[in-house]
Amino acid sequence: MAEQVKELKETLSIKPVEQENKLKENEIFMGNKEFMKYVRCAEILLRNKNLKLIKIRGRGMNISKAVDLAESVKNKFCKDLNISISDIKTSTDNYIKEGREFSVSAIELTLKI
Repeated sequence: MAEQVKELKETLSIKPVEQENKLKENEIFMGNKEFMKYVRCAEILLRNKNLKLIKIRGRGMNISKAVDLAESVKNKFCKDLNISISDIKTSTDNYIKEGREFSVSAIELTLKI
């Protein structure tokens, strides 16, 4: 169990600087780690922490990775939990880097048991 908690903390620690204080325990923010780490994180949240709702967030090139994670958890890895995608939100995040303004598309998928 301690190893799972450590793995969960490592996976959840992947977040952009501007999102650092906004990320909650039931959120997974897709980054550059290997895909199975995110699958394991979702399993820990749903099975071991008994959360009934988790949110998967992705920006830019990680949008497709977020969708893949939601579908994989729902249809393959946690199929026995009868998970459904209860909400999908899209948005545009604006930020300034090196004096230039950037806009990046974002998605948030809510999985519910």
